[in-house]
Amino acid sequence: MHDVDWVAVPEARPPRKGGKCTIKAPPGPPTVAELRLIDHEVIIVERKTARVIERRTFAAVTDCPSFVSGAAAETSPDETEIKRWLRDERAKP
Repeated sequence: MHDVDWVAVPEARPPRKGGKCTIKAPPGPPTVAELRLIDHEVIIVERKTARVIERRTFAAVTDCPSFVSGAAAETSPDETEIKRWLRDERAKP
């Protein structure tokens, strides 16, 4: 950790309602589940001083997942978008 200047800290926000999802799971009947969208706030912190460099909230994807566990389906933000933002922040002068 001695060579690390910044640390990215993700934090899940409280779930928000996203409607209903119908998921077809052959051979049985389709499953209807409540969609919960879990946004994430990512904070970039300077390791040595704990100073907040930047923060951004990423919205969960609104597409229904391909499988559901229980009565609710949960989605999170696209990790590719978060990684792209982190690379862009690191490249800033």
